[in-house]
Amino acid sequence: MSKNRKSAHTKTSGTIGISVLVSLLWSLSGCLVSNVQTERPFNALGRSAQLELAHDGYVIGIEKRERSKVNGPARHYSDRFQALPKDSPQTKTLNARFHDLTNDPNVMLVTHIGSFFENRRFLYNAYAAYGIEDTDYESGYEALELFQQDLANRLSTAQADGMPYTHILLTAMGWNSDQHKTIWWNNHILANMKKAAEANGETEHFRPLVIALTWPSVWKGISDSWFEQKVLGHVGSYFNKAADADEIGYTLANWVLHKQLPEIREAYEGEDFPVVVGIGHSFGARLLTRAMASKGHLKAGSRSQTRPLDLFIGLQGAFSANRFISGAGIEGSPYENFQEWGLPMVLSSSNHDLATPVAKYISGASHIGGMYGLQVAMEENEIFEVMKWEGSPSPQLQHDKILVVECDGILHGMDAHNDIIDMEMGKLIWTFTRLAKRQK
Repeated sequence: MSKNRKSAHTKTSGTIGISVLVSLLWSLSGCLVSNVQTERPFNALGRSAQLELAHDGYVIGIEKRERSKVNGPARHYSDRFQALPKDSPQTKTLNARFHDLTNDPNVMLVTHIGSFFENRRFLYNAYAAYGIEDTDYESGYEALELFQQDLANRLSTAQADGMPYTHILLTAMGWNSDQHKTIWWNNHILANMKKAAEANGETEHFRPLVIALTWPSVWKGISDSWFEQKVLGHVGSYFNKAADADEIGYTLANWVLHKQLPEIREAYEGEDFPVVVGIGHSFGARLLTRAMASKGHLKAGSRSQTRPLDLFIGLQGAFSANRFISGAGIEGSPYENFQEWGLPMVLSSSNHDLATPVAKYISGASHIGGMYGLQVAMEENEIFEVMKWEGSPSPQLQHDKILVVECDGILHGMDAHNDIIDMEMGKLIWTFTRLAKRQK
């Protein structure tokens, strides 16, 4: 390198270094001196419309609290959940992850369940008394019993009135999606599905009831500091929120999925029980698939032999494709027995998704929603069937393979990972939902 070139390089590097340092100090100054919450474009009261589910259904609010500060005698998951009984090297790996997450100093619990039908009301609300947060672990499970009874009654009433629900949609959204955003996404996805059904003359085939799980997927979401919110809170929370999604999948989502929904189905009188579809985005897809794989972690008395879902749709899933492949990855292949789940799975993926490939460099995971997961799916053709979304396909649901849909044509822009609430994605979701059949 010539002297002049070296000097120019040094000068440029120094300028960049100073710029980065100045930006860092400026961001840190926001962390140190800011004491007014100004991050949100408008406050919670102004956003209250986004807390209204626009379709019949429920919002189950899950939150995270320090275990030692949770009220009630039962503060541990062991009352309802267990490690897997087998003792093999693979099972030891799976149980190690289970123990790590369920022995966390914090605990996941239900703090409220909203019912959205003629009017919004709470089946349970830990914040019902002004200034009081009654976070009782057992109260959350008692609230889930009320939810189960209420849902069973509404399904029976709708059937008796000649207006049965056609589908139950169990949903979970992804990383950095607070409750406002989660409900907003649910409303848009459902609205687009209804438009797609209407465009096909199938309106009468889609009268859904929604069960939306909201969970603590955000760190420092209301900080004034850009650095604290976007760096410490966003990037810094990746591993924590991945673990939280798995923890809920092992526990609360597992409880709803493998105990409550099957019991409701078994008690239903009639042959027209709604088609049950799970829809998860990003870490929400991780949460629901972890639940689907975790039936063995329920204590025997809570398990049902009835399958809870008729279809699962994962939108840009933020979990490794290696979870499905025996012997692959470092997680013990928790999904390798997916065929035993007894339902078709459709997973969207795109080379344009810039969020999931980043995980490859953070955790080594080939997230199924991005280019690396898509590459794994194409190579492992005994496990995955890859199809390209062309807009008006005539696809077939797969029962012995996982259908991965390459969506480069409809997922665009710098935030393709979150490009799931437009009409094209609504059409894709409805295309596969309409093919799902009620299990016998």
